[in-house]
Amino acid sequence: MKKKEKLFLGGEINLSELDVDVQKKYEVAKELGIYDKVLEKGWGSLTAEETGRVGGMLRKRKNSGERVLS
Repeated sequence: MKKKEKLFLGGEINLSELDVDVQKKYEVAKELGIYDKVLEKGWGSLTAEETGRVGGMLRKRKNSGERVLS
């Protein structure tokens, strides 16, 4: 089984297999309602606006010291 295939479990990503920064990125995608789009088409399918929202939220979290909730 390829590494990429191991991360997916029934349409979901096994976040524990990813590093913390990538986990945060997927959590933000869930919060913004674009998680399904990312799973189906990948990060490259996002519009500039969606990408900006993800980046903005990640920066806010980094600046505030927010940690990933497990």
